[in-house]
Amino acid sequence: MHTLVIGGTGFIGFHIVKRLLEQGHEVSLLCRSNNSAKQLFNDEVRYIEGDLNLFRDLPFDTLFDGIDAVIYAAGVDERTESIGDPYIFFYKENVTCCINFIEKAKQHGLKKAVILGSMFSYFDQQQPALNLSKHHPYIRSRTTQRDHALALADKNFQVNVAEIPFVFGTSPNHSAVAKRMINYVRLATPLLSIEGGINAISVKSLAQGIVGMLEHIDVSCALPIGDKNLSWVELTEAISQLVNETPKPIKIIQSNLLTNLSHVGAHLQDMMGLQSGLDQHHISDIIKLEAYFDSQPIKDQLHYEGGDFQAALEETVAANPESAIISNMQRSVDWISDNTRNFLKGLGDIMEK
Repeated sequence: MHTLVIGGTGFIGFHIVKRLLEQGHEVSLLCRSNNSAKQLFNDEVRYIEGDLNLFRDLPFDTLFDGIDAVIYAAGVDERTESIGDPYIFFYKENVTCCINFIEKAKQHGLKKAVILGSMFSYFDQQQPALNLSKHHPYIRSRTTQRDHALALADKNFQVNVAEIPFVFGTSPNHSAVAKRMINYVRLATPLLSIEGGINAISVKSLAQGIVGMLEHIDVSCALPIGDKNLSWVELTEAISQLVNETPKPIKIIQSNLLTNLSHVGAHLQDMMGLQSGLDQHHISDIIKLEAYFDSQPIKDQLHYEGGDFQAALEETVAANPESAIISNMQRSVDWISDNTRNFLKGLGDIMEK
């Protein structure tokens, strides 16, 4: 099968291209810079230079020549800072660009399209009472993307949407994911965590699942692709074991306190005029969610094994080494903590006397 990959130099797209090549696919890559992409894949793929943001300038007359399927791995996630109205921004990046391109692929006779979406759209369906797509512009963009994409499917054109959870691992030229959380676990004592949890997957297993969706699914649908369910406490402990020489205590923030803190954060964000894909007024509903699901039936369908989350987490931490600033801050925190304890102990001794 000859597959065109959009976003193939990205964090996830890089591993998708590698998996396609391992599986014997012929691969074409749409990229902004051929020279940059060639540093990743040499002569293993065919390069087509083009920018999705300059849609009308793309070489559609020849772009789909000899192509059987497309994997769309472009778009922005919830961490991206929006410019202006957040929904307009996320709609343009995740819906307009994607759907316009998939429509072109269908018009040129391609048979299959696989689109990388978000696990948030899956849980928007599973937890309707939370109104996730109503409250959060990013989530609304992903549910709209999924629905519009599936609406393009017919008997001659199959569309599949991969709803992706938290992803760990590394890729060339991309900064480590979870950087802030890793540095927080290095610095804070005690560690504060929250109720709820996530499903997580390594970027390599995710790529296997995406290619498996292309190879093994014969009906249009959206499917969650995941691997390991773990609570926020378990994730915090797992990171702490990798970055801290001695165990740190973990305290759970109560649900009502988390909600109050999120409201404070929302008001500060409003005062500063900042925009976000996740509405801080309702962010605690997402954080507290037990975003778990049984991934084994999906693994069986898509022919990927998973089970490599720990290795991916280790890669993620290794790609985010402790900086001199964090190290100095940690020493300062330790000094303050030790001296505070000594002061309080001394004060207690005096009071006893």
